Amino acid sequence: MAAVAPNAEKILKEIEGQITSFHDKSKGSLEAIGLLFSEMASQPLPPQMICQILKMDEETVRASFEAGNPPRASKEQLVEAIRTSIDPEDDVELYRKVLEKHITRFENTEKIMSALSSDLSSFHRHVPVSSSFLCLLPAGRRVRGQDLSFLLGPRACPSERRAHARGNDSRPPPDRTISQDMLGSRLPRLLRAEPGSLRYRH
Repeated sequence: MAAVAPNAEKILKEIEGQITSFHDKSKGSLEAIGLLFSEMASQPLPPQMICQILKMDEETVRASFEAGNPPRASKEQLVEAIRTSIDPEDDVELYRKVLEKHITRFENTEKIMSALSSDLSSFHRHVPVSSSFLCLLPAGRRVRGQDLSFLLGPRACPSERRAHARGNDSRPPPDRTISQDMLGSRLPRLLRAEPGSLRYRH
């Protein structure tokens, strides 16, 4: 077991409310937790490291994602992950600031999605899902060459598209359309993500 910093329990007690709020809003999403810890570390953390931090078996997590049933981290796993990440020289404000920033993103996303709910159906009927989807992003979030393939899921992954283009795959072409439900579930990811972070993969 990793050594726990002497200030860890004090910091955890002071940010208990923010941890609870973040977990409630993220529903234990590994992607959301990965983005949280990446910001705490000031660098992108690979999925393998997020699994290690949460003490989750990487192969089990991968299999769950591939089966279309993304695993969730419990609040206890999140608390323990934060506990072991605290260094003796850390200040509570570091953790409070990052947690509140991500909580605010969830709150803003909820407000935006609520306001857009009546318009998504019309958008889905009139706008093809392609790079034009970037028009929904605030200007500061638009990144040249941004990877939006996650919107369509694994059916439209680049390797499948290349195989069909070469004629090496006899299976039906991957479905490049996106349902209204998929649109509503994936748009929040665009709204919460940092510029460039959509390349992050589990």
